[in-house]
Amino acid sequence: MNQKISAVIPTLGGFNLKRTIQKLNEGVVSPDEIILSIPKNINIDTKISKNKKVKIIRTSKLGQVPQRIEGFKIAKHSYVLQLDDDILLNKFCLKNLLNFLKFKKKASVSPLLVTKRKGSNFDKYPKNFLYKIYHYLLNGDENFVYGKISKSGVPYNFSKEKKEKFFETEWLPGGCILHKKENLILKNYFPIKSQKAFCEDLIHSHELKKNKIKLYLNLIAKAEYDDFEGFKLFKITNFFENLKNDYICRFYFIKLSKKSLIRMHIYYLFLIFRYFFIRIKG
Repeated sequence: MNQKISAVIPTLGGFNLKRTIQKLNEGVVSPDEIILSIPKNINIDTKISKNKKVKIIRTSKLGQVPQRIEGFKIAKHSYVLQLDDDILLNKFCLKNLLNFLKFKKKASVSPLLVTKRKGSNFDKYPKNFLYKIYHYLLNGDENFVYGKISKSGVPYNFSKEKKEKFFETEWLPGGCILHKKENLILKNYFPIKSQKAFCEDLIHSHELKKNKIKLYLNLIAKAEYDDFEGFKLFKITNFFENLKNDYICRFYFIKLSKKSLIRMHIYYLFLIFRYFFIRIKG
C-alpha cells in the first residue's frame, strides 16, 4: 500500500480555512491532495482555489456529514484524512498518525486536540465528591473513564496526562481522523435535520465500530482547535434552540447504541441548571 494521503475538508469557506490548509502543507508529511467539499451556492477565497493541491467539489447537499462523504467518494489515495476547516495540525501531526496507522489493518486514529481554553472541571477526572456524584448519575459505577462514552450518551474527553502514547477508545472527535480508504463509511450516517451536526462524531464512531474498525487516539500527534464554549454563553432563546438540536441528535444516538434515556435526561437537566446558575451568578 502506498502512503499517499487525501485530505477531505467539508466547509462553508470559513475564515480559518486558509490557515488550516497552510498548516496542512507545512507538515513534515503533508497530503497529496486536499479536497474541499463546498455547497454549490457558497463562494471561497480565490487564493485558496489556486493552491496546486486543492481540488474543489460542489455538493448539492448542505451539511458537514453529506459534504464530507462526497469528498470521501472521490479521494484517490490509500489514506484519507477527515478534517474540519478550523483544525490546525502540528508540524509532526500527520506523520505521527500515519506511522501509527500503517501497521493497523482495520483502524482509524485521531490526534490529541488541544485548546487554549481551560475547560470545565466536569470534563476531567473527578477529584471531589460533587463531581463523582455527577459522573455516577451519567455513567453508574464506572464513573468517569477517559475516552469512553457514558451510559447517558455523553462522551468523556481525552487527557494529555495519560502515560500511554496511544490507546484504544470508544469514540473519536470528528474534527480530525486518519482512515484507510477501504474503511471509510460512504453512506449518510446522519439522517437528522439539524442546523449543526451535534453528536455526529459519536454516530460515526458507532458505525465504524459496527464495521469492526478499532478506534485509537495517538497522544504524540497534536492539533489545535477553537473549543466550543458550550451553551452557557448563549442568550436564552439560542440556548434552548441549540439544546433542542443537541437533544434530537443525542436521542438518535442513544437509540442507536442502546444507552440510557433516563441518564441522558439527567444530563440535560444538569445543563439547564448550570446555564441558569451561571447567568444568575453573573
